[in-house]
Amino acid sequence: MYVWRFNKRILALFCVFLLVFMFITFSLTQNDRHTKFTTYSSKQNALERTQISIGNPHGSRTLKETAKSTSSSTTCNPKEPTMDVAAVVCGNRLEEAMNMVKSILIFTNHQVHFHIVAERELQDGIKKTFENFPSSVKQHFQFTIYNLSYPPGEDTKTWKKLFKTCASQRLFLMDFIKRDKLLYLDTDTLVLSPLQKLWDHFSKFNKTQLAAMTTEGEVASLNWYHRFARHPFYGELGLNSGVMLMDLKKLRELEFTQRIIEIYREYKFNIVWGDQDLLNIYFNKHPDRVYVYPCEWNYRPDHCIYQNNCNSAIHNGVYVLHGNRGVFHNEKQQTFKAVYNIIKDYKFGQSIETEIVSKVLKFEKPVSDRYCQLMVKSFVKNMLQPNG
Repeated sequence: MYVWRFNKRILALFCVFLLVFMFITFSLTQNDRHTKFTTYSSKQNALERTQISIGNPHGSRTLKETAKSTSSSTTCNPKEPTMDVAAVVCGNRLEEAMNMVKSILIFTNHQVHFHIVAERELQDGIKKTFENFPSSVKQHFQFTIYNLSYPPGEDTKTWKKLFKTCASQRLFLMDFIKRDKLLYLDTDTLVLSPLQKLWDHFSKFNKTQLAAMTTEGEVASLNWYHRFARHPFYGELGLNSGVMLMDLKKLRELEFTQRIIEIYREYKFNIVWGDQDLLNIYFNKHPDRVYVYPCEWNYRPDHCIYQNNCNSAIHNGVYVLHGNRGVFHNEKQQTFKAVYNIIKDYKFGQSIETEIVSKVLKFEKPVSDRYCQLMVKSFVKNMLQPNG
């Protein structure tokens, strides 16, 4: 009888242990299934929020940082060819950059993918501005936001402050924007025609050309490079890099990043205009690699400050207005500033003819910058053109 009671206790303990073990096993299994489902759902949500995946530029960011810096709209028509446009936004350039973006969306119905490289503190504002565009406009674009990124082993602070804050970032776009072709625009530009007109210059490249720019002015006696440069530059007048078509595939194949770093190390004490000077030195060494388009594709105050010296703009109109030297924001060139503010105040859905063209033409009345003021008809000439 004593032995039977002992076995009964053992059996009872074993049953209790078995029940506890089964309960724990069941709980862990359910938790694992829930975790897998949550992870899968998160991945699905992420795919719904973004259409593309961006790798670590230069291997300098963690995956967590990369995810935070990437966002994209999902309303773009995937069947239509897309034009890729890049800009670099730092400091107080956010409003200016988004007005440039707005100018493209006003006059362009083709699909555009904006690649915005920006300081972290500006990224939320950029994303919010994109998301606030009307749904009818969102059908025509995607956007991706990137952190600043310079080649590994290079002093980021030095490159960032080479000229205007972050401007040198344009030299390394091919390292992390995984596209074959790209249009780079300075933030202080306005596109005043269908973007396809500018993009079509890619079809005019020959086998060696990998970038397109305008010259830095048209008159030697007024040209900075011709008069003052202490380094090699392209041609007789140099190049302006504010509106630059880039064949990223060719740039990668020719190890452009490494060549630019080598040029910087050799000429860093001789350059004044930072990254633009480095580009001029590069294309002085390789003039066959640059395609030069006329001044109406990058029309600046220098073209009309003393007299009009961009004659082709009179006949063809201005395609891109470049408000360098801060003229979109100061009183030195009232005509440039007026165009900027008219674009800024325009509401999508309004008539372009009455709310932009007519208002720009009103500046035919006398203003202090009379030579630039005389160009207003050229400023609006391409605004009402059909998309190419």
